[in-house]
Amino acid sequence: IDVSDVFNDVDDDNASIIKTAVSGNESLVTATTAGDLLTLSFQPDASGTTSITVTGDSRGQSVDDVFTVTVSPVDDPPELVKSLPDVNAREDDNNLTIDLSDVFNDVDDDNAFIIKTAVSGNESLVAATVTGNALTLDFQPDAFGSTVVTILASSNGKMASGNFEVPVPPVDAPPAFSSSPPLRVSRGSSYDYSVSVIDPDGNAGLVITAPTRPSWLAFTDKGEGIAILTGTPPDQLSDYSVILSVFDGNLTTTQPFTISVTEHN
Repeated sequence: IDVSDVFNDVDDDNASIIKTAVSGNESLVTATTAGDLLTLSFQPDASGTTSITVTGDSRGQSVDDVFTVTVSPVDDPPELVKSLPDVNAREDDNNLTIDLSDVFNDVDDDNAFIIKTAVSGNESLVAATVTGNALTLDFQPDAFGSTVVTILASSNGKMASGNFEVPVPPVDAPPAFSSSPPLRVSRGSSYDYSVSVIDPDGNAGLVITAPTRPSWLAFTDKGEGIAILTGTPPDQLSDYSVILSVFDGNLTTTQPFTISVTEHN
């Protein structure tokens, strides 16, 4: 504010009048002068009314000019006051709950009234929901990758947001048998079992073996997740233990079963 013409000294040059300023409430607004310029500095997030006193001094004589400053409040949006850390998870993890109570602040209102919502960038990887101040990350089955979760905070129609990365690296799932063996064979009849296996991770190099089998059974791994177990049992009633195994290069799954040789139907 230009205060060059606020004071007049009939005995002296007005340019020699020294001007100073004082605020009645410096937590609301501070007042400083530099020559004929008065600067009012409004403090952040402060509203109210105060007086500014400008003093003109010339040869030891002074006079004050007082005026009122009113700072009307405005509704400030909430702000992110605590960074959201990236989450380290793994495929098929259990749900993760994160406390959001101290993440946002609203200087104009009670923080308890801030409404929080969440959006996942990839809901087929992880779903994000908020109940009150609790953020729940729901990791989807057999899903891996990376996404960004955004937290939205609303207070009196004003918005703020924060986001964080959620990387979900894959885990090695074991291979599985997709076929079921016949458990009975008649004396003198041929036993035939077409073995099939799968790997959830898509490994093509599955190795199928039969570490436990009676000598009358022949086993052949035909590759591509297929094997044949065949043979004709001795002409006697008996039970025979069999264990098949599949290895994906890291994990092994077995299929134990018992073959009963029975009378002819």
